[in-house]
Amino acid sequence: MKYRISAALAFVFFLLLSVGTVRADGTGLLAYTLTGPVDATFELPVTFTVSTGNYDLGAGFYVTPIDLTIDGSAVPGDQLIFYSSSMDGAFGDADGLFSLTGPQLYTGPESDPTMSDFHGNKALFDYITGDGGYTLSVKSVPTPEPTSMLLLGTGLLSLFLKRRQKATS
Repeated sequence: MKYRISAALAFVFFLLLSVGTVRADGTGLLAYTLTGPVDATFELPVTFTVSTGNYDLGAGFYVTPIDLTIDGSAVPGDQLIFYSSSMDGAFGDADGLFSLTGPQLYTGPESDPTMSDFHGNKALFDYITGDGGYTLSVKSVPTPEPTSMLLLGTGLLSLFLKRRQKATS
């Protein structure tokens, strides 16, 4: 009986491990790195829906990114504003620490954007002064599939059980 309880607990642990590491909506993440006079890093899903009131069709949208850091410090609650090409493109932060122009960084309507996963670096410019010196790079963040995580959890569970069976015999 004790063996079954510990096996069940181990199974539940690995099952929760496999489910907890996967994004609920199944979309991938993009990691952004901005370097220049102001450095920033953050992550955004490739696709998402912007809340009503947080976008202006043809102009842009604002969103709260994942793990935003500016000049090495976490900035919880700050929002980024992404502009359409008709508004000079690129993005800025709502606290006014930077406002940049450059290429539009998304496709599709502002209410349901798809973030661009471009290769290499993009040069960006300060919106007010026009000065350059900013570089934006984007990388895909690998996310595990639920099936592979479940198989890994099941495999680890079976190894645990075999080892325990050998120890009791």
